[in-house]
Amino acid sequence: MTVEGYIYSQDNEHIKTLLEELHHLICSTFPEITYSIKWKIPVYDYYGLFCYLNPQKGKYVNIGFPNGIHLSNAAGLLTGNGKRVRLLPIYTLGDLQKEGVIETIMEAALYNETRTK
Repeated sequence: MTVEGYIYSQDNEHIKTLLEELHHLICSTFPEITYSIKWKIPVYDYYGLFCYLNPQKGKYVNIGFPNGIHLSNAAGLLTGNGKRVRLLPIYTLGDLQKEGVIETIMEAALYNETRTK
């Protein structure tokens, strides 16, 4: 299944709309990325896995950053206190702080790029 197929197969219209917008935002922010379905969710790679989209109980979508512990969180949008992963929950498109989300996506992708060089 493709990421687009995954998005359009969602029964919950709210989740489908959030996934569509977030997928577009991630892809337009960093066109060099690749994406696929792994672990039954959309994952995005740039010099390795840098983020994923994970719908939560039909209410919201987390943008997960596996190396989130290394991100500055300058926009103050990341949550979590685990060893590595940080989450950016998106509840509605109205609450979507695009500039902060784009900044976080770019930082996560660039972190992956610099750690591999």
